[in-house]
Amino acid sequence: MSTYDPTAVRPAPRPMRRADREVLEASQIADILEHSQVVHVSYEDGEGQTVIPVHFAYEYRPEAPNRYDRDGRGRRGTVVLYMYSAREGRKMDAIAAADNALPVAFEMECDQMIYAGRTPCASTTAFRSIVGTGTAMLIEDPAEKTRVLDMLTNRLVGQPFDRPEAARAVAVWKIESDSFTAKHHPMLQA
Repeated sequence: MSTYDPTAVRPAPRPMRRADREVLEASQIADILEHSQVVHVSYEDGEGQTVIPVHFAYEYRPEAPNRYDRDGRGRRGTVVLYMYSAREGRKMDAIAAADNALPVAFEMECDQMIYAGRTPCASTTAFRSIVGTGTAMLIEDPAEKTRVLDMLTNRLVGQPFDRPEAARAVAVWKIESDSFTAKHHPMLQA
């Protein structure tokens, strides 16, 4: 039996350890969202912990308050991530069991590159990422589902969603987050 108490680690939110790598500019956060293609969503249910990779669309509101803003380093905003999936399955069961308010963690990244050093310990990586927590919930309103599916198809395949009747065949869900941070480790200049 584990005696791990996550609240004993340190109350959240806490400052980023490598503050020199933190991204605070709204335009840079938006750029990470735009260039990341997959978000990894983690949650816990009766079967245990899991993480799933999904494609997404998003709405970023840089002017909205974020839990991390109180550190005085700038306003990060809020983000809503939109996804679609089958109407049945483990994640749909978890969202339903949580009364349409499933706590989740998420991560996305772009511009990953590994730079091999002269020795393994001299190697490094480049990346841009966003990590956060939020609440996953189903979107039931037909007009909202169609709007989100249009956002998704435009983002993923560059075409509008042209089959509104198909919206009934899929689950559309979102993650609302006011608790995330963005980070970058720039690429080395040649």
